[in-house]
Amino acid sequence: MKMLDVLTKNPSLFDGATAFLNRDPTHEDKASASNKCLVALYGGGEDDSLHALRYKTFVRSAASAKVHLARLPPTEEAAAQHSYRTFHQVQKWLGVNLEPTNWGWKSSHQGLIPVMSTKEPAPLTLLKFLSCSCKKGCTGRNCTCQRAGLKRSALCKF
Repeated sequence: MKMLDVLTKNPSLFDGATAFLNRDPTHEDKASASNKCLVALYGGGEDDSLHALRYKTFVRSAASAKVHLARLPPTEEAAAQHSYRTFHQVQKWLGVNLEPTNWGWKSSHQGLIPVMSTKEPAPLTLLKFLSCSCKKGCTGRNCTCQRAGLKRSALCKF
């Protein structure tokens, strides 16, 4: 429902939404349209970029006692991959069969899985300083590092 409210308040976003109906726009056109919608959805202004809004949101939340990373807007790269999958789904509904691996999906032995990003979540120099807060060992889905797709660092307790 929040997205409908955003579209009602920002009619110019409807133009961007049409990029998902048209087969011709480039990957960049789809990512740009998606970024504008996400900036509006996360409360940014027309001149904000997703990157700048993510930074502002992080700085505001860092001033509080606890940073909630899940409340940050997605990175521009993650948003782009999501927009490609959205476009692929819309085209499928319209009866257009596109190669999913060109639109935010990758093949695995389990079938298609989403490409979350083509970039590392943070610079490698920073990632080596991250550690989880596992109480019983860093195994399986209990480990926040493993769930996030990060390798165990030397700082992990287990």
